[in-house]
Amino acid sequence: MLFRSTIVVALVLGLAQVPAFAAAATPSAPFKPQLSVGGSTSLTDIVVTWLAPLRNGGSVTDYTIQYSSNTGTTWTTFTHPVSTATTVTLTGLAAGNTYSVRVRAESPAGASAWAIASSKAERFESVAGGQEFSCAVLVDATVQCWGRNASGQLGDGTLLTRAYVGYVSGITSAQSVVAGFAHACALLTNGDVYCWGSNLSGQLGNATTTDSSVPVKVLGLPTRAIALAAGSAHTCAVTADNKLYCWGANGSGQLGLGDTVLRNQAGLAAVGVTGVGEVAAGAAHTCVASTAGAVSCWGANAVGQLGRGNTTSSLAPVATGLTTAAHISARNNNTCAALASGSVQCWGENKIGRAHV
Repeated sequence: MLFRSTIVVALVLGLAQVPAFAAAATPSAPFKPQLSVGGSTSLTDIVVTWLAPLRNGGSVTDYTIQYSSNTGTTWTTFTHPVSTATTVTLTGLAAGNTYSVRVRAESPAGASAWAIASSKAERFESVAGGQEFSCAVLVDATVQCWGRNASGQLGDGTLLTRAYVGYVSGITSAQSVVAGFAHACALLTNGDVYCWGSNLSGQLGNATTTDSSVPVKVLGLPTRAIALAAGSAHTCAVTADNKLYCWGANGSGQLGLGDTVLRNQAGLAAVGVTGVGEVAAGAAHTCVASTAGAVSCWGANAVGQLGRGNTTSSLAPVATGLTTAAHISARNNNTCAALASGSVQCWGENKIGRAHV
């Protein structure tokens, strides 16, 4: 099966990058573009998408697209009809090669600088969705995010909302990523946890309540983490000794500490749960599956998301009666468990059939 790679090129974003087209321009050092790549090593075509110049964009008459398989030593011009469209598909490429692609805006008065990106044969290993933003772990253990960015939840050091993917700053050994309402966290291969985005309730776990547009290390975990979950404004980690640590918002007792006190770092293990294998976090509730498959939940329960057969919230873990869960997940006000038998059971809010199985 053939796959298609996608490159998103941020073309000439700064004034220094965009000549006034008063004369033919000598290409300047290119702005490092944002890059999105999908597919596999069976790459035979690349979809290239770019942004029109912010300055003099209306005078653009065409774009020149070139590609190179030898890191820019030689470039081949891709032949295409004259067009001001900002996307093109490069076809007939050699499967498995890594290609550099560059794009230049043309006008009667001159040309812009080149915007350059590289297509690596990568794919998304896993994806997590927050509120109007998403993040993904790539096969090279980096993380890319896209979408809304008002709180820095894209992790790129800016607050700029982006309709194309960009790399999270400094993350190069991610094992998994989770996303809350406006924050995200990555579990690294060494067991450390880094979070970024909104931190009003301390959900980044760095002992502050200050938002961060770049990843910050979670403090207070006594040993390496092996699993993560993000609720709307709280975060939880399962550690290598199968204990659970949660931090952030706690108005409904979702941290599992028997109280409703906000915590802005890890440090206290959840009370009443042992042998934790997996954790799931909703808007204001949390559930765990033990290594044996027993599921228990605590926190908000207005629509039955704790699975206890009523709508009474609980500061302490309550058993759902499920004992053979292979996997659990939670989102907003509902919870689901995939059982060892292959069946799935869900409970909680069901306004649009989300808890229906």
